[in-house]
Amino acid sequence: MIGEIDAVYVYKHIRVNDVIRISGKLWKVTRINVNKMSLDVVPENSRKGEIPIWRGENISKSYMIAKGESIILKEGKIDKKILDDKAYSSIKELTDFYKEKEIPFPSNSTIVLEKRDEEWVYSAIIDERISNTIAHIMLYLTSKRYTLSTYARASIYGFSIKGSPIDLLQELKDYDEEKMKAVIKKAILRSSLFIATLKEIQPSFGRLGRKIDPERDKFIVNEALRQTLRKYFSVKGTISFLKSIREEKNFDCNLRRRNTHRGCCSLTCTHKTLAYRYS
Repeated sequence: MIGEIDAVYVYKHIRVNDVIRISGKLWKVTRINVNKMSLDVVPENSRKGEIPIWRGENISKSYMIAKGESIILKEGKIDKKILDDKAYSSIKELTDFYKEKEIPFPSNSTIVLEKRDEEWVYSAIIDERISNTIAHIMLYLTSKRYTLSTYARASIYGFSIKGSPIDLLQELKDYDEEKMKAVIKKAILRSSLFIATLKEIQPSFGRLGRKIDPERDKFIVNEALRQTLRKYFSVKGTISFLKSIREEKNFDCNLRRRNTHRGCCSLTCTHKTLAYRYS
């Protein structure tokens, strides 16, 4: 064992092939084992490496922000009076890109799916806790079924999963309420956010320096689960969100191949896009 890294930091920032500095040496991440909560690393000779740091947690963004952004972008009403030139140019460039490629604009009623190499990227403007819940479910299913070399990302601008050979959202939208609740619980119990919360509350229950036994310490585990759910996830919101996708009559499931070029890329890339529409 080389050292320890904060579990939440790994979930949010560390990816396979990243180079990190621990114990005064550089290490390349070869695998993220989400089951054992560990990283596999090999020595790295490059001169640059990220020093793992964390400065507390970011404040979750209110859904009112996401909803407001969605309305502005869908209506195309960008007020130059409240934006500086750089911000206005960035937003206009983004909206022009979607219009030029005839791709539906991600919003609070449309998810745009892109398959980028091994990563499925679901772009939308949604509640951050719903996004986080779906990302963790996908992470759990992918690591259980397909590969341990996986990661997930989530924000108010959507979510993504790397390593799944299929579009997991197609599967999740058909889960009934009880199945969805069960898989959410399993996903959270294996998440770094739950592990971090569990470690944080242990001292309050007199469990100092001792590994928690899920059977013997059920009360502590349930309390950590309750706090993790309240802070990072939304069970009801996620069930309602997926139900909206499932029941939308104008559900567009036609795959279209686009040639797209983003300013940050040096080459023209080919992606598949899929629009999920919901009410």
